[in-house]
Amino acid sequence: MALGILTTALLGFLQVTGYLIVNQSVDQHRVVASVLAENVMEDLNTRLGSDSDLGGGSHTFYFDENEIPTPSPGTYKANYKVRKNQGYYTISLTVSWKDFGPTHSVFLQESRPQN
Repeated sequence: MALGILTTALLGFLQVTGYLIVNQSVDQHRVVASVLAENVMEDLNTRLGSDSDLGGGSHTFYFDENEIPTPSPGTYKANYKVRKNQGYYTISLTVSWKDFGPTHSVFLQESRPQN
């Protein structure tokens, strides 16, 4: 009987530990993705109106786990779109990553007057 209780407790502990490890990884990537999204949004805002790369359509680029841009798919995928509407620029930015199967993402959107 005592061995059964101990086995059940040990299995429960292992299950909770696995859950915490997965969630800690997702949370860590979410923090990095949030900082990365803020940095990319700040860069896009400084280039807005003067850089032809910010034209219409959707643009995608990648970053590795150290937030360094990479030409091929890395840990993080950043996708942005710039729209001009009634005297305003609207930037929509999504930074996504995969953790233990599902894709997670952080979304930012900003509007500012055209210069």
